[in-house]
Amino acid sequence: MRTLVILAILALPGIAFSQKNFLDQNYIEVTGKATIKIVPDMIYLRIQMSEKQKNKIDLEVKEREMIARLKDVGIDVTKELVIKDMASNFSGKVFSDEIVISKVYILLVHEARTANKVISEMEKLEISNIKVDHLEHTKLLDYKKDCSIQAIKAAKTKAENLTTAIGQSIGRAVYAEEVQVPVINEMSNNAYYKGESSSGWLTTDLEFDEIKIDYSVMVRFELK
Repeated sequence: MRTLVILAILALPGIAFSQKNFLDQNYIEVTGKATIKIVPDMIYLRIQMSEKQKNKIDLEVKEREMIARLKDVGIDVTKELVIKDMASNFSGKVFSDEIVISKVYILLVHEARTANKVISEMEKLEISNIKVDHLEHTKLLDYKKDCSIQAIKAAKTKAENLTTAIGQSIGRAVYAEEVQVPVINEMSNNAYYKGESSSGWLTTDLEFDEIKIDYSVMVRFELK
């Protein structure tokens, strides 16, 4: 006796397929895949400033100058600039002038052009410790949903093409299973530069990797 109950739930909210004893009928099994690449519209820059304790005033001055330059670029620092970390580290012997004070800021910009302007202004202030913290997109969930839909449509198209080649056709889907849930690959969040000056500063604009979304789904269709 064979009893089999299968319930497969896709990544799309509220969508599921279930079928009893589908192995008792002829079926075709295919895997649909989809990839979507999107340009990030939320670029988080990590800016770190450090000074020895004896130069604490210099750090505060540089901080004010940084905020002023960011405002000049058009950034709303009250919404897009936050302090991520503030720490004091001892270097060598424990004397007051050996304590290094460090401040780390996270700055949100929405396009590479603005990021370039920020880096250029930081260069003028001799703030060189800047890197990409991470990338995001405001409509990332919508793109994940679209990728899932494209994958299951690709599975149906593949099944139709294969069955047509042998003079048959597909019926309804009797089973579906996620082979790979929507995977977000931010391509290491790299920012690519085309050249550097002798001082290490950028001589050309930077470009960011795209955010890549991959999804795979296995579907079984009735075979007619």
